[in-house]
Amino acid sequence: MDTDVPGPPRGRRRRLTTASAGLAERIEAMRSAEHPQAPGATWRGLAMLAGDMARLLKDLADDPMVPAKVVIRPLLAAAIYILSPLQVIPGRLRVIGHVDDLLMLGWACRRILRDAGYERIYAHWRGTDEGLAVVMALAGVQK
Repeated sequence: MDTDVPGPPRGRRRRLTTASAGLAERIEAMRSAEHPQAPGATWRGLAMLAGDMARLLKDLADDPMVPAKVVIRPLLAAAIYILSPLQVIPGRLRVIGHVDDLLMLGWACRRILRDAGYERIYAHWRGTDEGLAVVMALAGVQK
């Protein structure tokens, strides 16, 4: 355990007051200097990852080494659920109604990737290495 760390001992921490708000701003500035990021970079990265994922799924569907049932069954199950009038959370509810649809699409993508295997995903991936690592981790695919 590092004893050189400043701050009050556990149990004596309190919320930031106006006097220590300047300290919080300085800490946040130090953190942002360590990890510089353009505004909106996370949204841009997420959009790029979604595009790379769509291309990957298309390429896996076209790959003769991946059986058609590996791609068709999960996507068909997701489409039936999304189009079905009976859902866990009704689509009439604004934002919340679409959460279960997104979860079903996520399940279908994960199932396709796990069944296709590491070698096929690696062969068809066109995005960045970081994006590939994220996709592999979320899908639970191991080398």
